[in-house]
Amino acid sequence: MVRSNSRTLTESVKHIRELIDCIGALKDCLDTLEPVLTETSLQDQDTNIDAAMDHRIPLDASPLLLRQAQRHIILYIAWLQDEAMPLHRSWADDETRRAVGRLVEVQAVAKTARAKLH
Repeated sequence: MVRSNSRTLTESVKHIRELIDCIGALKDCLDTLEPVLTETSLQDQDTNIDAAMDHRIPLDASPLLLRQAQRHIILYIAWLQDEAMPLHRSWADDETRRAVGRLVEVQAVAKTARAKLH
């Protein structure tokens, strides 16, 4: 009986290591498929809104990076409401909903990042 439990434990540890390797490989694959949100991408005036809205949030995102992304998204929402809404109402409505959703996502990640600091 003890021998069987020992073998089962050894096999379980082996499977856990394999899963960890798979997760690491998946993370590496994701890094090549989607652009990742970085401070550099948020500093570029031509792409900062796209970066804040569409780039994948890294698992180790700093609170500063997330605050910058929040600022860009809030500015984008303001632009949508002030300038885009009168000209393209249906598009601006849809885009505002998408931007608010992204803002909530970034704020949730920021809350988690702040909790890790304490």
